[in-house]
Amino acid sequence: MAHGVRAAGTRCQIGFQSLGSHALPAIRSLIDRGAIGELLGVGAAGAWVRDTAYFTRAPWSGRRRWARSTWWTAR
Repeated sequence: MAHGVRAAGTRCQIGFQSLGSHALPAIRSLIDRGAIGELLGVGAAGAWVRDTAYFTRAPWSGRRRWARSTWWTAR
């Protein structure tokens, strides 16, 4: 994956929070049963509710940096 990201000249961030989600097995079941038709591609977006405790637990919480610019700050 790292080679592909470098070759494409893009950025990639991987998160594993969704692995504990009940949504993934439910989606897999829909696919396996053919309930949504032929699978042609997959895309996803996630949003998590975070209270003040999340952002104050560590200096990096809720912030990511690429080089010298901040591309995400949630507060």
